[in-house]
Amino acid sequence: MSTAAFTFDLDGTLADTDRLRIFLLPAALRRPAIYSKLQAGFEELRGQRRADLDEELCRRVATRCGCPLAEVRTALLEVIDGRWADSFRHARVPEGVLGLIARVDQLGFARAVVSDHPALRKLAAMRHPSLRPERWAAIVDCRRLGAMKPLPDGLYAAAAALGQPTGALVHVGDRPETDGAMARAAGARFFDVRDAAAMNALLRELG
Repeated sequence: MSTAAFTFDLDGTLADTDRLRIFLLPAALRRPAIYSKLQAGFEELRGQRRADLDEELCRRVATRCGCPLAEVRTALLEVIDGRWADSFRHARVPEGVLGLIARVDQLGFARAVVSDHPALRKLAAMRHPSLRPERWAAIVDCRRLGAMKPLPDGLYAAAAALGQPTGALVHVGDRPETDGAMARAAGARFFDVRDAAAMNALLRELG
């Protein structure tokens, strides 16, 4: 099946997040046990479908930390969905990704973001005009679906929003074990943004 649309992961793909972690330090140091268990909890919930994934995560972390559930909910909103999202105004966009997006736009392909975490605030914070929220045909947050990667639900949602079968999608991400596995499960193609040879091959394929 020929390619009809592109989907992109956000953290680590559209944005180099390594240097952003410093912006989490003040908040993380205030609640180190909660913060570390939130990160571990997200990984633990991969592959599980939950009607309210965030609430399940917060309940688990509260139990393991022996702290009030409300405190965990606050940490999730303030640190992961707040301070972390706002730090994306400092994010660097990899040049190879910008080149791919420019070519995708030039050829008239639709494009969407498929991220495990809320993406709208991050995209709004980023400075490059091609990444602004209004430039995307769809923005899918897998947590809101209750099905984080490698479950294929995020790509199914993107395909529905784009009006295309999943087999016609190309997904670009930075984690083969999550992005790549999601693409395989949905029948989409996957390209690893960290694999220069694969990205160059994709650009050659686009002409």
